[in-house]
Amino acid sequence: MRETGETTLNKIGIIFNYLIYMNLFKSEIDKQRKQKIKQQSNENTQTVEEAANHNPMQALPWILLAISWLGFVAYISL
Repeated sequence: MRETGETTLNKIGIIFNYLIYMNLFKSEIDKQRKQKIKQQSNENTQTVEEAANHNPMQALPWILLAISWLGFVAYISL
């Protein structure tokens, strides 16, 4: 079976259209994926900020520093 030029051009056109469709499909998928990642990133950032604001352990280093200085002063004064 020998293909005519018209049949070959039709096949090339079909393949070309398929590739264009797949490229558009991939770009839409990528946009949705990036949007989802951005939303998750924003949610994680807000969660971390909220956790930092409500963290009771945030004052611990300052308390330990004050205790150590008080101990140092007490040691020196003896």
